[in-house]
Amino acid sequence: MNCPFCEHGETKVVDSRVAGRGAIRRRRECLVCSQRFTTFERTEEALTVLRDLDRVAYVRFASVYRDFQSVAEFERELARLEGRKRHTNGTKRKAQRTPVR
Repeated sequence: MNCPFCEHGETKVVDSRVAGRGAIRRRRECLVCSQRFTTFERTEEALTVLRDLDRVAYVRFASVYRDFQSVAEFERELARLEGRKRHTNGTKRKAQRTPVR
């Protein structure tokens, strides 16, 4: 996100809030000129970024945004996420078992 005041490309998020269905309002601060500004992001875009950045955060956010009402909805989303991971990696991996201590 470029600063609208000095055009620098590095900013930090100071505050995030839901701004109606499908949008996130973020207050940002430029790391160079320290000016603050507001951005609005569409939730689907945020989900795409989260999916690639942090899969746990993605599932948590998706469960709220998409209003999951059952464990089955979580399971379906996790299955989609795992399918995408296999497709992205180009190979299928066997599930690894963690020994119980």
